[in-house]
Amino acid sequence: MQVSISAAHIFWQEAIVFSEPMTVFTDLLITAFCWQWAATLRRTSPTSDARVRQAWMYFFIWMGISTLIAGMGHGFSHTEWKTPLKLTGGVFSALATFAMNYTAIRLLPTRWQLPLRVANALQLVIFLCVLLSTDLGFAATRVNTAVGLLGVVLPIHWARYARTHALGSKWVLWGIASGFVAAIVSVFKISLHEWFTYHDLGHICVLGSMWVLYRAAKMLLSSDAS
Repeated sequence: MQVSISAAHIFWQEAIVFSEPMTVFTDLLITAFCWQWAATLRRTSPTSDARVRQAWMYFFIWMGISTLIAGMGHGFSHTEWKTPLKLTGGVFSALATFAMNYTAIRLLPTRWQLPLRVANALQLVIFLCVLLSTDLGFAATRVNTAVGLLGVVLPIHWARYARTHALGSKWVLWGIASGFVAAIVSVFKISLHEWFTYHDLGHICVLGSMWVLYRAAKMLLSSDAS
């Protein structure tokens, strides 16, 4: 019995048993923190809308599931499980985007909420149809996330911050801005080492963005700080 480890694979008796160990680790790191933050928010008593707290919890729970499954997709990228795992991760990423959009929509006047909630549901359905019927894969996930963040969350919180200077909205804007760092790392494939590729660096950037959004959620759920 001989186990050997490289940056790309873990071998057992010269057969690949696991791929991209560092990428899997950084994915699981995001999962652990997201679930911890969801648990913390669950213990928070909201001073405003309990549904918003629930949506923020689902955002972190689903994001954690997404990165868990995506990590397994990297780990078993040498097997036939790669595609179904990554597709499933994309589904949960879309659910996280859906929840994030909902947290922003609930900040609007009541007359605007219903049409935007319908649009949010349509976005989810359209994305799932595209994801499951084409081979766009992660590219479709990127587009869906960008549509949600730039088309819904950003303008709502930008307008709210411009009007009220609410700290929670300011932190959401910083969270979205910091997410672009991960996108840049991924698009330009910026790697620090063979053991720390653009996948791993991008995951650390995503984790930082998630932490900013967690801080934003805590502020938005507190009437005196949001």
